[in-house]
Parts: sequence; structure tokens; C-alpha cells
Amino acid sequence: MDTPRCDFWLEFSPQGSRFLLIQNTGAEPAFDVVVCIPSDGSVFKSDVINRLNDDRNWVPCTSGGNFVSFESVRKVLVETLLHLPDGGEEVKAVPVLIRYRTHTQHSCAFHLEIRLPLQNGIQFALPVTGISTSGQQDGTDADRKFARLAIDEARKSVPENDGRPHPWVGAVVVKDGKVLGTAHRGEVPGNHAEFVALERNLPTVAVAGATVYTTLEPCTTRNPPKIPCVDRLIERRVARVVIGILDPDERIRGKGQRKLSNAGIETSLFPHDLAMEVEELNREFTRFCEQHTLKLSLPTTNEDQSNWPDVILECQWPSLVHESRIPGSHIARKRPWMLRYRGSSAVYNVRVHDIDFGEYKASFPSVLTLTDAASVHPIICWKSDGQVITAHDLESLIHDPPSGCDVQQYAVTTYENEGEEIRLEDFILEVEIPVTISYDDKNGNRFKIKYLLRYDTYTEKGEMIRIGKIEKVAPK
Repeated sequence: MDTPRCDFWLEFSPQGSRFLLIQNTGAEPAFDVVVCIPSDGSVFKSDVINRLNDDRNWVPCTSGGNFVSFESVRKVLVETLLHLPDGGEEVKAVPVLIRYRTHTQHSCAFHLEIRLPLQNGIQFALPVTGISTSGQQDGTDADRKFARLAIDEARKSVPENDGRPHPWVGAVVVKDGKVLGTAHRGEVPGNHAEFVALERNLPTVAVAGATVYTTLEPCTTRNPPKIPCVDRLIERRVARVVIGILDPDERIRGKGQRKLSNAGIETSLFPHDLAMEVEELNREFTRFCEQHTLKLSLPTTNEDQSNWPDVILECQWPSLVHESRIPGSHIARKRPWMLRYRGSSAVYNVRVHDIDFGEYKASFPSVLTLTDAASVHPIICWKSDGQVITAHDLESLIHDPPSGCDVQQYAVTTYENEGEEIRLEDFILEVEIPVTISYDDKNGNRFKIKYLLRYDTYTEKGEMIRIGKIEKVAPK
């Protein structure tokens, strides 16, 4: 009898202290769950979670009754190096083990691997699942065989002639141990490997229950009328998808795998040595994505900034504390933005600048004197008469914009679309809103810092990202 399956995700919430959260995306609840980082528990071993339901709700991990923050495990995430590629590439990994029991009292282990992009300092830690539950080991002979076939297929990819790198992607469809079909990106010009494999090569073949091996995480967005590869895999009812590497764009990394998992499709990764081969094959595409992300950073200045006052802006999404509702609204909550100053004295006239949303604007109250921390709530108003809109806070304004709200101007074109333009009239993927704060020091010098509010409408999570350095805009 097969052991019932539970699948897990770990994530550091992308804000503030970055609490460690766990989610059960499997088919049934898990009991007596313990998280170990690294897998021997030598650095961190969580308190026991008595029951983790399969409702995909995020639950915080605790140790000694306290939330576990990203900083508390930073040292091991930096110093523990697994599978360091040749040439000293900066992707590093830490093994994670989740032990749990099923309702039938089976003792199980689920293995994950936290990979860290360290190029610009640690920005996030997103574990990725491997092939493991109930003691099953990574890299079975069959998986290796078909993963190798997918890599060989990827080497046949035909890139578009548009002057920029494109990924090398191969896909193999397997059912009952037999290969039903193979495909590579560009086999049909301009089309993804999964589309070619399923819709061009196997349009009338029953692939329900099949396993699809693909060298790159399936895309989650295409320009209509094209259908994302993730949706095609779900529609064709495949049972399992084995992925070579996740999307190299850190803003969208993991979305395809998570959407498959949420649809009940088992996901896992290529054996590590084969995954490294896929990464090497896609080195130019990965570098291109990383360089695009770096363009968000503003140019630095040679002037000494060590004595300049520094104000930090934090966005409390998602919140782990109770939030009162805004009067008159059934959904919007009072989610404060935090201004923090850690200097020895104070800064003055601290202002988060207005954000323009077409017929609306988001305004923030000024803080005349900031010595430590202050909360400011976005106030959404009609620009015509200044009337406050109580039914929408900034999050709900972005997620479900009312008529006349032009959030589309901030919508992001992600590389899972591979350069396609997205029609945004009916659907917003994610937004990146520039946010500027300004403030004065005691000598009357004015400073400015720029942030980027990034909000994902699929996961309904946001984060505040600082871009560039402090600017002195009005010296005394």
C-alpha cells in the first residue's frame, strides 16, 4: 500500500524580519511536523507543528515559541555550501529536511533545498522541492534516463533572431515507462517546448496520468490567445512534472512549480548533476535575466555617505498579526507602512510621496519628526475632490482596481513571457510601483531615497525593495 503523499513549501515572508513559513500542498494533513535546517538539524530545528492541514495556508515556524526570522539562520545559509559549481558560481544551497507523520501513522521525510542568489547580498531564500517522500531518494534510474533525454532535446532548441538570449528547453512526455513524445523550444517557430510536445505532437493522445520532463520551469503567462504551458499541463491532466531548473528571473521563480502543485500535480527536480548541466546550457539566458534585474538599481555616487541620515521604509505584507478592517470595507485592512530611523538624533519633514493611479491617488501623512519608528497608512482619494475611498486600501486597489484606477501603468512584463507584450485590460500579473521618500536633517539638508513596491496579484503578497542609494537633493 502506498504511503499517502504530503508536499511542502517553505518560504521567508518577503518583508521586514522575513519570518519562516511552511505550507502543506499535499493531498492530506500532516502531523507532528518538524523542520530541520540543515537536514541534520544542527543549526535549526523547529518546534513540533501538531497538525498542518492540506489547505495551503501558510503557517509560521517557531523555535522555543518564537517566530524564526531569516536573520536567525543567515549564517548557515551563507556558510553551508552544497554542489558548488565549477568556476565558483554564486548559487549555493542548504539541505532542508521536514519530518512528519500521516494519519495512518507512517513516519515520512520530505527533502528540500534552499538555493541562495548571493550576487547582490542575500535578497531571499526560496526552497525548491526534490524527489522525496517516505524515504524515496532523488535521481531514480528512470528519472535520470528521461531527464537526460530532455536535455538532449533542449540542445536542439532554435532561438528567435531578435538579438537577445533565449532559453534552451526540451520536453519529454512519458507514460507507463514509455516515451509518448519529445519536443524542443522553437521546433515550431516561436513556440515553447511543452506546447509543441502536447498540442502539436500529441494532440489526440491521452496523456492523463503521464509524467512530463522539462528542462525549464513551465511558464505561467502567455500573450492571448496563447495559453501558458502550466495551464496546458493542468488541462491535459498530467500526473507529474519533473523540472530541470526554475526560472532564473528571481521575481517569478517558482510560480510555475507552485501553480502545478496547487492543481494537485506532483512536481520534482532533475538530479542535481543534470540540473547543473541545464544551468550551464542556459548560462547566457540566466546572465541576461540577472542583468535585467540589476538595471533596477540606481547609479551610485562617489560622495561619502557614511554620515548621511538613513530612513528605512517597510511594507507590512503579508502581516502575521491581526489587522483591523477599514470601516465600510469587508476586505480592506489597515496595513501600515513603517518608517524607521536608527540614527542618534532625528530627521524631520519625512514624507512618502503621493502615488498616482489615474483618477485616484494614494497619499501618506507626513511625519514632522522621526526619532525611531512611525506607522503611516495609505489614504486613497479621488483626485477630483479629495474624497477618501474607504472601501480600498492600497493592496486591494492594486489587486482589484475600481473603474478609473490606472494600476496597469505599473504592470510588469516578466521573462516567463519571453519578451511578449501582455494585454493588461483584463488581467494584471504583478505591479512594481516606484515609491519615493524625502526628509531633512537637523542642518536643513534634504535627502531622498527610492523604493520599489512589488506586488504579486497571484500570491497576493507584496514587498518593499530599496533601489539605489541615498541622494542629497537640497544641500544647505
